Amino acid sequence: MRFPELDKSKKEFPKVADEVARLEGYLDQVLARPILRPDHSYDHAAYDIVPILVAKALGVDEGFALLLLRLAEEAGVIAHRYDVYCPNTQQLIAKFTSKNELPLEIVCPFESRVVHTIEEYFVEVVFNFTRQFALEHGLAVSM
Repeated sequence: MRFPELDKSKKEFPKVADEVARLEGYLDQVLARPILRPDHSYDHAAYDIVPILVAKALGVDEGFALLLLRLAEEAGVIAHRYDVYCPNTQQLIAKFTSKNELPLEIVCPFESRVVHTIEEYFVEVVFNFTRQFALEHGLAVSM
């Protein structure tokens, strides 16, 4: 699949046009992931795009991968969120769309009566396709 939304970035930043094209290939691979579960529900996490995995796939450092992902975000293809994980169980506790939403402390549903502070819990930036992109491209799931 081609991502015409990224054409502007390729023209505006010609020095990274090849890398943006490689990111398009990666995003296409993400879209090709099988998402139908045995119970016929959809796995939205199949569309998760993690900067470190993009970096490894493209052979670039994580900072540069994050820059490429931000270009795709500015084009309206993907959007970021912050996933908060328990520092003890490594289980996902909550998801937030903004840094400002990150709580100073959060009750852990995986540990009885445990509250993790912002200094303790682990936050990962994750990208996923925007609802608008999904609608425009006929994706089978609503993001």
